[in-house]
Amino acid sequence: MLGWFWAIVIWFEYWDLPHSPNPATGNIYPLNIHGYVVYQTLKEQLRLERWQFWSMAVLCCGIALGAVHKWITERRKGK
Repeated sequence: MLGWFWAIVIWFEYWDLPHSPNPATGNIYPLNIHGYVVYQTLKEQLRLERWQFWSMAVLCCGIALGAVHKWITERRKGK
């Protein structure tokens, strides 16, 4: 959940980016935020992708650990 929170914080930071491409500053990569298009730099794009990846990885680990915990708990009750 913390990873998702940080990803959302980053998304809100991106709302302040330029609304049109600006090659002079490197803001040439479009990002559609629910119909709201902004232009980001390559560094900003990679940062957002990295946060999204790690947020999903942490979520999957949490789900897997929860499933293992449930399996162990149910197994102990059966003995």
